[in-house]
Parts: sequence; C-alpha cells; structure tokens
Amino acid sequence: MRCLHVAVIFAISPFLAQAQPSFDAASVKPTPISSQNPHTPLPKLDSGRIVYSNMTLAALVIAAYGVNADRIAGIPNEFHQPLAYTIEATFPVGTSRDQIAQMLQSLLVERFKFKTHHETRPTPVYALVIAKNGLKLKPSQESATSLGNMQPGLFEAKKLSLAQVVNLMHNAGWVDRTIVDQTNLTGEYDLALEWTPDNVKPEDTSAPSIFTAVQEQWGLKLEPQTLPLDILVIDHVEKPSEN
Repeated sequence: MRCLHVAVIFAISPFLAQAQPSFDAASVKPTPISSQNPHTPLPKLDSGRIVYSNMTLAALVIAAYGVNADRIAGIPNEFHQPLAYTIEATFPVGTSRDQIAQMLQSLLVERFKFKTHHETRPTPVYALVIAKNGLKLKPSQESATSLGNMQPGLFEAKKLSLAQVVNLMHNAGWVDRTIVDQTNLTGEYDLALEWTPDNVKPEDTSAPSIFTAVQEQWGLKLEPQTLPLDILVIDHVEKPSEN
C-alpha cells in the first residue's frame, strides 16, 4: 500500500507543478493598430479587472513575460501587419501583479495557441558602465523610495538602485535594446534626467539624446555590446477567434 501511495503522488505532482492561474473571464477583440496604446496602465489590484488596450502581439508578450522586444523571436509576419488586440479580463481581488502576468500567459496559450521555448543567443545590448570622467550621482539620504516625474524626456526619482533604474528604463522603452548593468554599484541614489526622446525632432528641443544625457548628467555610459542572453522563441501562434 505504501508503494502505491508514493506512485500516486509522483503521478500527480508534475501536473500540479505545471498549473498556472487563469483569468476568471476574458474577451479578446481585434482593434486598429492606429489607435494602439503601448503604455497599458498597471491594473488596480482592488478592482479585479484589467484592460490591455490596442496592443500588438509583441506588446502582449512583453506584458505577459516581462521581456524586452529584442528578447522575443519568431513572431510570424502576419502579426507584424497593422493588427492589435484589446483584452478585457477579470481576476480575484487580491491577485498580485506577478499572478496577473501569469494569467496573461495562460490566455495566450488558450486563445492564441501559444507555444514557446527558450534559447541563449548572442544579442546586441547596451552595457551600463561608469563613464571615463566618473560617477556624478550622489548617494540618497531619503528614507523611502519615491518617483516624481516619469514621462518621455523627463525623469525624477529618489532612493533608487541602478538595478531599479535599469528596470524602469526597460519598461518605459527609453532605448531599443536590453540594458545590462555592469557598474557593480550597489547604492541607492536620487536621480534626475532630461533628454530628447527618439520620436521628438532635435530642432523642437534643446535637450540631448538619451546617451549624451546619461553620460553628462549621471556620469554613466550606455555602451553597445553583444552578450549571450535568454531569448523567448515563439514556436507557434494563431489569430484568436473574435468573441
């Protein structure tokens, strides 16, 4: 009897390990890409509802898996055409943001027939390093982290580590590559940065490029390199039926 018990536990455990949360209910509708909003607001966790508004497949994958666009491979050509989706979904009150991301992964599998695997590939990145003239950031004396201005071309924050800054830069899409922190700095800093975003004409502003701004204002440098990174490879995806 004891052996039978063990066999049953081993038979069930792989299934339990693969279980992943799903939205309580979700609708998926194609929408014109001309109205795409790449900055989907974070869900209010006490509301039990989220809307991913006018997002391409790539944007949905970024939201679900927390990867940058340059770390996704295999999106079919038909999904590069003017095509976006609006997803409205509900979830239990008290659900964490990580769980919501996992729910979006489940939706991609269920509705888009999503299949993926991971590979390590040489990938162009920007290495964040200390500039030749030295670091210009001063250690923070604040007791708590706070974000001030955070908009295209303007950023202010207090008591942030560079790891947190790099994460914010990724999420806001300041540059077109993954940023790898190679400064070896572990402190927390008060930061302010002003630059010209890529979609603004230089003649319309006096602010420098993001690369010049980071070097002049922070004493850091975004240095182009090629490094082996984990890549999410899409093996199969289908257009979902409208509901």
